Formats: sequence, structure tokens, C-alpha cells
Amino acid sequence: MGLMQVIVATVAAQILGVVWYTDQLPMGRIWLKHSPVRSGLGKDNVPLLVAFVCKLVLSVLLDDRLRFIIAGGSYVATVEKTLLLSLIPGLCLATHAVFTGKGWPAILVDVTYDAVSLLAMALIIVHM
Repeated sequence: MGLMQVIVATVAAQILGVVWYTDQLPMGRIWLKHSPVRSGLGKDNVPLLVAFVCKLVLSVLLDDRLRFIIAGGSYVATVEKTLLLSLIPGLCLATHAVFTGKGWPAILVDVTYDAVSLLAMALIIVHM
């Protein structure tokens, strides 16, 4: 296992999430408008901790178990395979999210973030 790649991929996904969901960018404003969540984290850091642990576990899985699926020798092959792989959690998230009161725009922001962060993590893990 490439410990450095796992750490870098995890941190990159966290930074991407902070940027993606900020209300300073269109994706964050769309997400806030169409999501039941109406305020920031405040003093509760549990969501950030849960997100970090989930991304860490995902990085380890990408490195240890899924590398043979996403490693294609080229960047294009890795991108192609990772985006196809990202459809699985995207479809699962969309299935559950409609029952939580989220609007479709917020669901699309979430699914797109997951695909982009998974792609960034895969590129770091496979090609770093």
C-alpha cells in the first residue's frame, strides 16, 4: 500500500469538498438552496470527521483493493474506469437522497462531487 498516496488522496478529497460546497461558488449555493441543511457546521466538527474517515477508508480501498480495476496504464483509461465506477455510489446516493427532502439540484451537486473526488483520488493513487 502506498501510504503517501493514500494520505495525499484523502487530503485532496477533503480540500475539494471544502471548495465544492462553499457558498462562494455556484455548486455550494445550489446545494444549500435545495438541501434540508440550512446552516454551516457551527461548532460541530463531527460531519468533517466522518467525511475524513470515509475518504480515508475509500483511499485505502482504492489503493489496496480497487487498483486493479482502475489502473489502466494511461490517465485516460484511469479516468474512464473511475467515472464508470463512480456511477455505482452516485446511483445509490440518488436513490436514498430523494427520500431525505433534497431537491434534484442538490443531489446532482453531491453525485458530481463524489465522481470528481473519486477521480482525483484514483489519479493520485494510481499515477503518483
